[in-house]
Amino acid sequence: MLKLESYTYKLCFFISLALYRLLLDVSYVYVVVPNFGYMGFEKDVAISSYIVSWVVFFVVLPLVPDRIDRLSSFYKVLFFVSLIVPLMTFYGVKDVGLYPLVTSCLAFCVFVFFSSKPFFRMLPSIPVLTEGRSSVLVVSVILIIFLVFWYQYTGAVRFINFDFAKVYEFRSESAALANVGILSYLNSWIYQVVTIFVFSYFIFRQRYVLAVVVFFVQVFFFAVAGHKSLLFYPVLALGVWVYFSRANGAIPFVLFVFLAVSFSVIFYFAFSNVWPVSLFVRRALLVPADLTYDYFEFFSENPYVFWSNSVLSSYISYPYDQGVAKLIGEFNQSGSAANNGFISSGFSHAGFLGVIFYALVFSVFVVMLEKYSVGLPLWFSIAVTIVPLRSAIVSSDLFTVILTHGLLLTLVMILFFRSIKNSASNRKALWVI
Repeated sequence: MLKLESYTYKLCFFISLALYRLLLDVSYVYVVVPNFGYMGFEKDVAISSYIVSWVVFFVVLPLVPDRIDRLSSFYKVLFFVSLIVPLMTFYGVKDVGLYPLVTSCLAFCVFVFFSSKPFFRMLPSIPVLTEGRSSVLVVSVILIIFLVFWYQYTGAVRFINFDFAKVYEFRSESAALANVGILSYLNSWIYQVVTIFVFSYFIFRQRYVLAVVVFFVQVFFFAVAGHKSLLFYPVLALGVWVYFSRANGAIPFVLFVFLAVSFSVIFYFAFSNVWPVSLFVRRALLVPADLTYDYFEFFSENPYVFWSNSVLSSYISYPYDQGVAKLIGEFNQSGSAANNGFISSGFSHAGFLGVIFYALVFSVFVVMLEKYSVGLPLWFSIAVTIVPLRSAIVSSDLFTVILTHGLLLTLVMILFFRSIKNSASNRKALWVI
């Protein structure tokens, strides 16, 4: 009976993903193209391509877990929903090549394979520090307080602004005063990683008043730094807590995305207002897919970078006169800094091999975060890792995420944060000093 229920749930999960894919196709053709065609969102439906896109969909579909009972399971679902499915939509309804889609699906398969339990067990044991948790919390609170006073000391607080429409007017002025030297990294780590870690901890410990205080501190950081995403991070952590502390099925996650797209489309037809479609459908789901095709097209015809703009800059000459994101922004005529996830950036560095290499590195980080957070609530592990890992999937170079966006810092914080109680649930993985 339990096995039958499991098969029924899996079937319902696959149906929900297919409906989401179909809705995204319809949204693209009937809403996105008419309103954003000038931005490169064009329609050129070929029946053969559309059928192939669905064949690829059903081939990859069995690799997507229907239960989110591990950290890696969540990121498999997120990877598939936020990037792989939009890429399938692009191939199905637009005149583009199959190679970027197939390469991206192979990267997804690499992640699925190397995040499996046999590789999970291969990671070495790392000691638990008896005072690690308190050390992380004390240092985190000190860093948050430091940034509050630093914004005051440098005068960056003079550019405080709570108006979403004006954030770009003051961001550069604030950054010029506050982001000096190493602080350009430290400040970013504090408001992208540290505050969310502390916010999640207070929820974990049911210290809700303190969590509210940290939330308003994050609002202050948003108002001074001018990054709209800073307001979204604690809300995202709160949503993760509400859902994953009570359930582990993947259907509600897919349903949430489905409803967000549905609401955006209904709102457009009801009020002739395209803003929700622009935010939830175009920007969050379709732009990363569009940029993936731009990266593949540009670097299929031009030299690879081979990390000459970062870790290998001392050994290899960078072949361009501006950064990769600006290059793609000029190539697609958007004029913006067109940053994208690790599949695009991996291809820009070393083509297909660069994508596979980045997929391996991404897998290693996810597995390490999963193994060394054993004993902590799953929702907590997701909440404190979702900001950097989602950036790696859809918006930033992987090495940039590791260093600048705080993925490495998140791993270090989790390693220190584990307590002796955590070790009881996984004695083979942890030992105490």
